[in-house]
Amino acid sequence: MDEIRTLPGEGWGIALRRFGEGPTVTLCLHGFLEDGDSFAALAEALPGHCLLAPDMPFHGQSSWSTANPLSPDTFIDALLQCPELQQGPFGLLGYSMGGKVALSIFQRIPDRISHLLLVAPDGLRPSPVDLFFTHTWLGDRILWCSLTNPGWLYPLLTLLRQCKMMNESQHRFVLSYLQDVPMRERVYRIWTTLRYFQPSPRQVQALIRQYPIPVRLIFGRYDRLCPVALGQRFLQPIAGQVELQVFETGHLLLRDKHAQQLAKAFPALPTN
Repeated sequence: MDEIRTLPGEGWGIALRRFGEGPTVTLCLHGFLEDGDSFAALAEALPGHCLLAPDMPFHGQSSWSTANPLSPDTFIDALLQCPELQQGPFGLLGYSMGGKVALSIFQRIPDRISHLLLVAPDGLRPSPVDLFFTHTWLGDRILWCSLTNPGWLYPLLTLLRQCKMMNESQHRFVLSYLQDVPMRERVYRIWTTLRYFQPSPRQVQALIRQYPIPVRLIFGRYDRLCPVALGQRFLQPIAGQVELQVFETGHLLLRDKHAQQLAKAFPALPTN
């Protein structure tokens, strides 16, 4: 890592890591409960590239002392203060939760984006559940009460799994966060603070048609949280304009052992 800086706001500060230097700049958005340092191994596999990796609210070294959610427009305005992002078009890489953040950015400033890499991304399909819990008063109260006193959720989660509305991996994923009180509060803060990062898949597809930039979707063949089928359905209206790659692994695609393979998805460096 070359440096870490803070993008200041009113009641918050977004920590931003920079890896490397070079003419090709990519903004990298991390997954749930990870941070910008998740991209360190990838940066080592990309000499000549510059990676900028912010820590989202309640992740890493970012601070968040306001009750206000973070809007995509506010986040973009803060990011565009970075000199590296003022020099010309830049790429986006979104992993897992960072996928819907990357898609939300692309949806607002597609003319500034040079390439789009989505790695096991969230956000490829609308989520009525997310919208209910984060955009309605009733949903917010249910979410808060459920995370404060989650006892009644356990039989419901079992029922959802038995009805095949939730697979085994998703069931274990949710349970792992319900069993720790500080973690439950953190999950609530993350979910509500990022409530406005809800990209429209149809609008994204239309923009991909309009802006012919390199777009790659990368999934793990054995990923049950963000399965390959999501990417395949998303690609149907824009077949031929987006490349789909499948790695022989699960959801954890940012691990060191996949860095060299992920690096191959990036555009080649300019030759002049």
